[in-house]
Amino acid sequence: MDPITGLHALRQATCASREFLGDIFPLDQIKSYMLILYLGLVRLQMFDS
Repeated sequence: MDPITGLHALRQATCASREFLGDIFPLDQIKSYMLILYLGLVRLQMFDS
């Protein structure tokens, strides 16, 4: 979430060597949408440890 605009921010995925993975497509060129949420740092919870 962008703190200034309050909108969700899209980021391009990177691998461990910081190279970009894949490409960014305009949303009107794909038929189904999949949003992957970025919720911050991953922490172990009681049900996933």
